[in-house]
Amino acid sequence: MLDYKKPETILNSNINPALPLKFITHGFGGKNNLTWVWAMKNAFLKK
Repeated sequence: MLDYKKPETILNSNINPALPLKFITHGFGGKNNLTWVWAMKNAFLKK
């Protein structure tokens, strides 16, 4: 999990700063299995 208050969580992640990065925010306590979340993920991966 990335935490903006802890830069080491970003530095220790697999994020490649040379590549574009997108975040899908689905709300506090939201579920990641909602239809729109999967549709958005699939749309990003098609590009």
